[in-house]
Amino acid sequence: MLVCRIHAVLSFAMVSVLIMQTAQAQDFGGRTDRGVISDAAVDESSGLCVSHRNSRVLWTHNDSGDKARIFAMNDSARVLGIYYLRGAANRDWEDMCSARIHDTAWIYVGEIGDNNAAYETKTIYCVAEPSVSASQGEVSDTLSVARSISFAYPDGKRDAECLMIDAQTEDLYVISKREDSVHVYRLPYPQRTDSLCAIELVAILPYTFITAGDISPDGSEILIKNYTTVYHFHREAGESIAQCLLRTPIQEPYEMEPQGEAIAFDPDGSGYYTTSENSAAKIPAHLYFYPRLNGSSAQTTKEEATLSLDSLRVDQEARVLDVYVHAKLATELTLQIVDMNGRSMLSTPHMAYNDGGQHIQLPLRSLRSGSYALRLLARNVMQTKLFQFSR
Repeated sequence: MLVCRIHAVLSFAMVSVLIMQTAQAQDFGGRTDRGVISDAAVDESSGLCVSHRNSRVLWTHNDSGDKARIFAMNDSARVLGIYYLRGAANRDWEDMCSARIHDTAWIYVGEIGDNNAAYETKTIYCVAEPSVSASQGEVSDTLSVARSISFAYPDGKRDAECLMIDAQTEDLYVISKREDSVHVYRLPYPQRTDSLCAIELVAILPYTFITAGDISPDGSEILIKNYTTVYHFHREAGESIAQCLLRTPIQEPYEMEPQGEAIAFDPDGSGYYTTSENSAAKIPAHLYFYPRLNGSSAQTTKEEATLSLDSLRVDQEARVLDVYVHAKLATELTLQIVDMNGRSMLSTPHMAYNDGGQHIQLPLRSLRSGSYALRLLARNVMQTKLFQFSR
């Protein structure tokens, strides 16, 4: 077993692993930039969904503290309208989803954020989608909330940033954010509106910091993401959402964005969109698109199947991060540490590694408290694990 020691200026503690590795080929290609979101009022894009009524239209909303409003934009990131929701309040909106149900296009907005786990009750607002043209000038209008769905978790107060709907069953799903292993909850249809709606814990997943998700219109695919990674699940016939999410996912392409918290399938299945909040460095929010690859399928690739980033361990006394990489064939790889804005904090040389298990040790020093990601980069492979630490 080979141990490589690489000197750097880092300091980590309390590591939690984000992902399970996958030996499946990616179904989507690299990102294309659809443009900067044109209205500066969209400064904390925290949720994203596509229109099921209007061609080439998407919807987004800001994070906590904004007015109770949603924004329509086209697929070139030009804002088409600001729509205020009568009967709603924005304490901490974190995600939105959409579906066509019984010939009506609906938008659901999740008042589900709770950074300090202080609120017993969370609410999802449901509005009928208005008619919007992808070429119209920016308008301002008011929509009435058709339904308010309130609930309390069965196992304590939680922060969440992921709201999804299965259009096939009309069930709503919420995934919590901050646990080392996040919780998946189901609000079964029909959801009550005259009292607290029943919500049930249906799965616990080995991921953390989940910030968004979406279910494809036909229910056959699911995307969930955190700040560093997009996970893609293929759903088998007769399989529940919970059963599907317990599968090993495909890790799809994703370039980190400043506080990237939103994702949505294109309604025709041709790809997925992401967007983010503006960064502290005043980098404006972009709309990005990741196209589906022609003829893509879940096929095993030789290098992905033989290379894995298996584990991370922090030695607090020695201030060393121990990374365990396993390769069945000789290969070349780089390890890179990035912050949540995608800035590189450390990058090892592109080095050859022999087959077998290998420990790579990184000395840990002056990094600020926060969340960071360790990336393994090799030909056609990028695997990621997220770290949290406090000094």
